[in-house]
Parts: sequence; C-alpha cells; structure tokens
Amino acid sequence: MEKLKDALLFSLSAGETSLAAMVDERSLSCIKTLFQIAGEPDFWGRGFVIEKFTAKQSQALLKACTPLFSSSSNFAIFQDSVSKGAEIKLLILARAPSENKFKSSYEQMRTTTLFNLFNEGALRGADAAARQALLDSFSLLPNQFLTAAGAIISDQSGSELMRTVPGIVDISDEGGSRVAAIDKFPSLLHVRAERLRADGNRIIPSAMIRDGVYIGKRNIFMFHAAVNIAAYVGDDNLVDSHASLGSSAQIGNKNKISSFVSLEGVLSPANAEPVTIGNENFIGSFARIGTGIRLGDRNFIASGVNISLGTKIRDCRENSRFKGEYVIPANLNSDFNALAIAPNNAEREFHGVMIRPGEYILFENTDEFMARFEGDSRIKSKS
Repeated sequence: MEKLKDALLFSLSAGETSLAAMVDERSLSCIKTLFQIAGEPDFWGRGFVIEKFTAKQSQALLKACTPLFSSSSNFAIFQDSVSKGAEIKLLILARAPSENKFKSSYEQMRTTTLFNLFNEGALRGADAAARQALLDSFSLLPNQFLTAAGAIISDQSGSELMRTVPGIVDISDEGGSRVAAIDKFPSLLHVRAERLRADGNRIIPSAMIRDGVYIGKRNIFMFHAAVNIAAYVGDDNLVDSHASLGSSAQIGNKNKISSFVSLEGVLSPANAEPVTIGNENFIGSFARIGTGIRLGDRNFIASGVNISLGTKIRDCRENSRFKGEYVIPANLNSDFNALAIAPNNAEREFHGVMIRPGEYILFENTDEFMARFEGDSRIKSKS
C-alpha cells in the first residue's frame, strides 16, 4: 500500500465517457483493487500503465470504483456504456518514472492525460489536487508559436511536444501560417472544435478559451471573452464581450455573465478556493467576483460591484437577523441563493434601513426584480 502513494491519478474510460480521480488516502484501496484486477502491472519504471479489460473484469472494476465515482455526473452514462458492451480502459499515472529512459514518454502521457481530462470535465478545477497537478505540468510544456486561431504552428520535421500536438514553426517558411501569439497552450477550439460545435456552442471570433477547460452545451462566448485554464462552464450560459473567467472558475447553467465581468482565478496559488457560480445568476457589467466566493442560484450582482470574501455589505434583507448590520460574502457562502447585491449612491432608507452613499446593499432577489434584466430567455428566473 505504501508504494501506491506514488500514484498520481487514475482514470477509466468507456466509449467517449471518462471518470478520473486524483489519488489520495481514501482511493488507495480502490487503486490496489485495480492493480489486482489488471494482474498487478509493474508500471513504476515508465510511470504509467494503460490496460483494457474483459466484460467480467469491467464489472469488477465498476464495483471497486462505485464508492469514488457514484456522485459523478458522468457515472450513470459510464455505466450505461459498459452495459452496452463498451470496453473499459484503465490509465494510472505515477508521480514520476523511476527509470530516466522513460522520462520523455511519461511527460507526454502526463500532460496529455491531464489536459484531456479537464477538457472532458472528468477533472475539475474545484479539486485542489487536480489544480496542482495541472500547474505542475506547465513547466513541462515549451513556449510555442500559435496562429490567430490558437492552433500550434507545426514545423517541417513534425516533431511532437508534450501535449501531443505539432512543434515549433519554421518562421522562414513563407507558405506557413503567421505567428500571432506565443504561449504554452493552444486554444480549446484547436483541440475540441468538432465537439464544441456538435454541442451547440457559439464562440465568436476573438473569444479565447484555452486548452484545459470544459465547455458544456449551447453556450455563447462573445467578442474578446476569455476563459482560462481549469475552468468549467456548464450549459446555456452567455459570456458577454470582454468577460474574463479566471483559472479554475466553476460555472453552472443558464447564467448571464455581462460585458467586462471578472471572475478571479486561483492557479497562483493553486491551493486557493476558486470562484463558483451556480445556476440562473445575473452578473452585471464590470462586476468583479473575488477568489473563494460561491454564488448559489438565482442571484443578482449589479453592474460595477467589486466583492471579495471580506467586503462589507449592508444587510437589508427583510427577514435577516443581521438586518441593518454589515455582513461579508464569506458568511453568505453557505446560503448564497436568491440574493441581490447592488451599489448605493445616495443617503436614503431602503427596506427600513438607513444606507449611505458608497455602500453595497444586500437584499432578496425576486422574480419581479429579475424580470427587468431578462432580455435573454435562457436566464429567466423560472426555467
């Protein structure tokens, strides 16, 4: 069991569905079972193992992994694929190969696996261990020339980089694409364009979604919208022009994220808690949501609001025990649902509370209030 702690990640795939988990204390017994089912493969030298299984072995695999994956949204789909005869493939990654001759192939397998699992949503930026593993892989990738579309420009030798994408361009080749950027990561459009289109997404020219991001279905990304590494975006969201979804931001469904909104990223440091946005929220233009804030469902954040976990907000909720006092978002995270935060620019009474210019005010969100902002039918407060 001690040696199993050298494992980093394991994943199971059946058809187009993947399940994955970073190895920790609670998953060690599962890993041991997987090794036994796989005939206890000796993979520590090269740092990874890929095994395929018979139908009988697949059932044993599912039984062993159910405690870890039963809460995953993909688990039922995975089980259905297996019941229809899909072959299960097991991948286990070690933290590093023990034999140096395998270093190059290990690094390529590690980076490709991690990025693919984030792109598929099997790993989430909400998982601190997964974030750290992705961050640790950044140093393995070289800076590369990219086209304006975010594709890596290939050289004539066709050499492979760690992400299993073509290598550096020969910029003297007049027939080649022009260099538009230098980065470690291609655009997600370069890596997952067909799936994004098949899922009904619209991504306007100049929007930038980096590799290592999950995008669900029927989302719209407007001009210069930016989505950074390890973010997760569900279904039916509108991300308006110049909005920025920082690294590891977790976005649910049917949200309107307006122009110039900034959701703060967390990859530096990787152990910070990411911004989490639930369902059917409205976030107004130029709003900023700081690290660690968790919005639930059906909240309204007014234009220009800039909040961190410690921002003081005047509580004007009718039935709050803190009514008239200051509260901070850190104290609201456990029940941040159907609330509104807005700036105040005059001394006045609001819901029986005297408020001053420059204060943010907190009050209950309602269908009537949200109706003023529901030009986009996907974010109506009633589904």
